[in-house]
Amino acid sequence: MKLLLVAEYRDGQALGSANELIAFAEKVGGEHAMFMVGSESSLPQYDGKLFLADASKHGEYSPTVHKQLLLDVIARETPEMIVFCHSSYGWDLAPRVAWALKAG
Repeated sequence: MKLLLVAEYRDGQALGSANELIAFAEKVGGEHAMFMVGSESSLPQYDGKLFLADASKHGEYSPTVHKQLLLDVIARETPEMIVFCHSSYGWDLAPRVAWALKAG
């Protein structure tokens, strides 16, 4: 199964929930990549393919901008499952992406 992990960045650093996403992906197995809007100075320890959008350019959270950045990565990677953090970031972004993809 091909997964796309959506990591969260806040107050200048990647959140620890990124490690939970990585652990989940490793437990499920298969191929996985990660998407994050953040900074190169604060990246999670991740050996896979990382799609990083610059937070200084795109903002720590802008729903419309982050949704489009993520949709661009989804179109490129065509994951079977998109995994969000169980946080206000994931709660807000996941339904926007699902609506855009016409998915549940």
